[in-house]
Amino acid sequence: AASRRQLANKKTMARALRVLVRELPKTFTSCLREAAGTSIDIAAASAEHSAYVNAIRKNKLVKEVITIPADSKHPDCVFIEDNAVVYNGNAIIARSGAPSRRGEEVPVAEALSKLHVRTHTMAEPATLDGGDVLISGNNIFVGSSARTNVHGFNFLRDTLKSADIKPQLSFIPVASALHLKSIVTWAGDDVGFMIANTQPGLQVCKYLRQHYASLDAKSPDFHMVPDPIAANVLRIGNTIYYAEQFEKSKAFFMKLAETFPTVEFVGLNMAEMNKADAALTCCAILVDTPAQ
Repeated sequence: AASRRQLANKKTMARALRVLVRELPKTFTSCLREAAGTSIDIAAASAEHSAYVNAIRKNKLVKEVITIPADSKHPDCVFIEDNAVVYNGNAIIARSGAPSRRGEEVPVAEALSKLHVRTHTMAEPATLDGGDVLISGNNIFVGSSARTNVHGFNFLRDTLKSADIKPQLSFIPVASALHLKSIVTWAGDDVGFMIANTQPGLQVCKYLRQHYASLDAKSPDFHMVPDPIAANVLRIGNTIYYAEQFEKSKAFFMKLAETFPTVEFVGLNMAEMNKADAALTCCAILVDTPAQ
């Protein structure tokens, strides 16, 4: 009887990872980007996005990939990461710092609600993009960028606090980059941080080192990636997805794979998507839910 109860408890506590993605809209070539004059081949971008979604679908930890239809009124809607921050069963529904992107979040909030995630919708004057929110265990680093303001940071902090969730939150200045995750991403407890080997990257690295020193905690590893966009990696389970179109960074990750033989490194080419300032974390929201 005891063993049956233990099995039942294990089943109750089982978790499943679901991943939200969004289709590429036909209006994608009108998306916001720093290099406004850069032309985008929508067929190539669509092929890259399809390969990206298929790679995630093959991940053994992923129970389901949920695809939200595109909205042609929102050329940037494929960058679903910016619409919500999911943490410990709660989702902060973001209000983008880019006015043209407001409204993208509505179907994302609906999809998260169907997964029984508690949603908390941000209101004016708060602004926040999910690309500015870097989660590493109990630490949440929020980038102070053109898209995310202090009101957005406060909303995130206060919402988690009211839900009796108390991570260590930090607000980090972001210089010369669209988002914090344009500079740094978290590759897991075993691997550590991936940071762009640039002046803004070195500044963020210095801040992170000081942060962990102030906690008197063991500092994670910091890996300086040769190409800035390639510092944005996506970790799902035991797999790290990285941008393979940069030769120096590809060699860097292949060498890193030798250092971490139990971690699978999967290269994806997102060269056309990169023209829209996109990187690997931009196109997905990871949702840890009770297995059903």
